[in-house]
Amino acid sequence: MGGRAMSAPALRPFLPTDTPALAAIFVAAVEQLTGDDYSEAQQEAWARTADDEARFGARLAGQLTLIAT
Repeated sequence: MGGRAMSAPALRPFLPTDTPALAAIFVAAVEQLTGDDYSEAQQEAWARTADDEARFGARLAGQLTLIAT
């Protein structure tokens, strides 16, 4: 294919300030991508795990979480 090659994304460690954006991405992914495999109740329960952003951020901070930039 012609054109420029895509460069690899850079990775950086998770920062607490990333939490609101990552929570929103997580909820959107659950709502938009899991409907064929999970019931609405399962989706809602799963998405609710991001409602408490402090807890969601702490969970991300407690493991290796990398952000593509």
